[in-house]
Amino acid sequence: RAIETIDPAFTYKLVIIKPNGDTTTSTTGLVDDIIMAYPPTSSTPLDWEPTSVGQTKKITVRWVTDSKTYAYQLGFRFHYQEWTTDNPTPIDTSFTYYFPMFQPTFDYVCFTNQVCYDITKEQYYDLIVNNIDEDPAGTPASEIKYRKFIAIDFIVLQANEEFYNYITINAPSLSYVQKVTAYTNIENGLGIFGSRSSGGINDLIIDTQTKDSLRLGQYTSQLNFQP
Repeated sequence: RAIETIDPAFTYKLVIIKPNGDTTTSTTGLVDDIIMAYPPTSSTPLDWEPTSVGQTKKITVRWVTDSKTYAYQLGFRFHYQEWTTDNPTPIDTSFTYYFPMFQPTFDYVCFTNQVCYDITKEQYYDLIVNNIDEDPAGTPASEIKYRKFIAIDFIVLQANEEFYNYITINAPSLSYVQKVTAYTNIENGLGIFGSRSSGGINDLIIDTQTKDSLRLGQYTSQLNFQP
């Protein structure tokens, strides 16, 4: 159990001396805390609706690059309430989707020192439609579900190289030939000595136009979101 503050500027070494005198060792660096660049605060409204015809609309989530982080993964959490005429007390619920893990290569770098990840208008509405079920045809009026938007969270997961290698190399094989080699960075032992962390920003709002589109637009009007 650590009694001193862990400092990401240091490299940490694991040393285990076994009863027979053998020594198991490993080293790792630590990822630093996530520092969000955009959205900067929870009061920054997210706007997925274009302001002019033909405009391609997207939200670019940005955070400061960490030199010790080898890979990132962005999560999208959508909070809303749900109720029916029979059960009018709103129930808080949510869904979470994680985009694929990625390395911060040139395609994901902006402003020289930031990691950038785009969520397009189409992706935003697809996430909602694919994770909230529409009422089946013939549902009694008293059982139709009504909903209200509450907030969006962006979750940023990060891992150093050792942890990334462990996740990707040890991932289940999709072929008939199963892998027999497991990744480990521990000398004279098996396992992983690495670093991962999470951060992000919670309780984000959407702007009026995006909220109106959620209620009345072509993609999600069938989900009965209310003002």
